[in-house]
Amino acid sequence: SMLIYAEGDEKSIKEQCILMCTQLGTVKKTELSLFANIRSNGIIAIKLTAGDKLLWAKMTNADMKVILASHLGKAIVFKE
Repeated sequence: SMLIYAEGDEKSIKEQCILMCTQLGTVKKTELSLFANIRSNGIIAIKLTAGDKLLWAKMTNADMKVILASHLGKAIVFKE
C-alpha cells in the first residue's frame, strides 16, 4: 500500500497512525512517527506469516472508530 501525508507538518505526523489489516485477520496500528527515519535497507511495517498478505493500510488518528467487516456479514467495531 502507498500512503500520502503532508510533509513537514510535524503535528500531523505525531497524531497520525497507520492501520494495517491482513487476509488472515491480523490488525496492527503503528504511529506514523516511527516511519520518519527509515534506514536505507527499509523497515518492516508488519510481519506476515506464510500464506498471509496485506489487504490494506489506511491513515487514522486517535479519534476514529474502525469497523472491519467480512464478506460473510460478520463485523467488529473498535475505537482506534
